[in-house]
Amino acid sequence: MNKKSIIKYLSSILQKKRKIPIKFKKNLEKFNFIDSGFIDSLEIFFFIVQIEKKFKIKFSNKEINSKKFKIIPGITELIQKKLRR
Repeated sequence: MNKKSIIKYLSSILQKKRKIPIKFKKNLEKFNFIDSGFIDSLEIFFFIVQIEKKFKIKFSNKEINSKKFKIIPGITELIQKKLRR
């Protein structure tokens, strides 16, 4: 799966409850959806489960707690790295 498809998939999961703010739509690198409170801890859990199920991967605690995991492009990078293995 290519980068654009992964980003689209991740964005669609996040937007099921509420829309990503317009100011971040074109600049996802700056949208920290965790620290901003866009999703709560329970939503984060289900977000992770959906990603792991879709891509048949497993995130480590270190990856989940990393800065990369707080932005869509960062998660995309983690997913792509796991899919290449």
